Amino acid sequence: MITAIIVNYKTQALLPPLLRDLLLETEISQIVIANNSPREKLNELQGIDSKISIFNHLRNVGFGRAVNKAVKKYPSKYYLIINPDCRTTKGFTRHLPKALKETEAALAGPRFYWDEAKTFRMPPALGYSYYLNVWHQVTVHSQLEEALLIQQYHQNHSYFWQQSRAFQQSFLSEACLLVHYQHSFFKNSELFDERFFMYYEDSDLCARLSAAQLFPVVAPKAEVIHFWDQAPSTKKQAFSEKSRKAYLQKHYGAKPEPFKGKAEVKITQPEAEVVQGETVRLSFETPMENKKLRLQIAPSPTFVQFVDRDVRSKQDLILEYSLLKRVKVSTLYRRLVDENSKALKNWQWRND
Repeated sequence: MITAIIVNYKTQALLPPLLRDLLLETEISQIVIANNSPREKLNELQGIDSKISIFNHLRNVGFGRAVNKAVKKYPSKYYLIINPDCRTTKGFTRHLPKALKETEAALAGPRFYWDEAKTFRMPPALGYSYYLNVWHQVTVHSQLEEALLIQQYHQNHSYFWQQSRAFQQSFLSEACLLVHYQHSFFKNSELFDERFFMYYEDSDLCARLSAAQLFPVVAPKAEVIHFWDQAPSTKKQAFSEKSRKAYLQKHYGAKPEPFKGKAEVKITQPEAEVVQGETVRLSFETPMENKKLRLQIAPSPTFVQFVDRDVRSKQDLILEYSLLKRVKVSTLYRRLVDENSKALKNWQWRND
């Protein structure tokens, strides 16, 4: 059976719908809310069902430490680590343990959608490695390297969504993870390294597993909706940078030296549009009538990470404004690509 662990920090409003989803999963025997937000009184949530337990902390102890404490207090073979800003599809917990057994892995994750209708596919986790860090730096100075990097991410995204059986990935997202805690890997190791207060604990866990040739796996039939970037902290960037430096120090001994050279490549910004009203109507006028195309939306004009969905030329698409506003950035980018990932049109939104 599975013990689900949810770390709460000022996300009380997100918890009830997630709890309702998890209570439908017969494989889950216990749901633990590790409450890092002492001002939020969550004890009434225990009245929803006897499976729910609240593990209160006197202060915010960080994500990894909160999970580790819950693991020690509530022993289990499997732990489902899931963020409050997720919604699940019925039966997803059947597929995650199955993927672990088929591959003898210690860590499995689902594929994520951005919206409840499951039309926008989210990208595979980036994780963090030294060579990618250097490659990203080089792209600032070389248009060729920028094109190669973007093409690599497009290929990874396509591969990720084409698989029908459990497959390995170097990194997974902590938004939803199933941990086989009785795996030999965890015999003398805590689940998360507590030097990472917030962010990079998932990359670190995956890096430790990958270094031991125990690559994490994705269960394609396990599907979860993730309302990305809902964490309320105003110190997210500071926490992320501190954890990034700790990650580099741990795995590489030091931070990568900046690539030395003169930056020459400039990204041409597409024409801006302002999002207004409750919905956004998108029209796709291209010469490729009735052809299968993909709409991609990204927080960066490089489209290194993006969500995408299928569309057809000369067919309007209505997007809910509330979906766009979930992303807490001032500008979003969208583009239309063909089956070979060639960009046909580019736009820029001001997400005011």
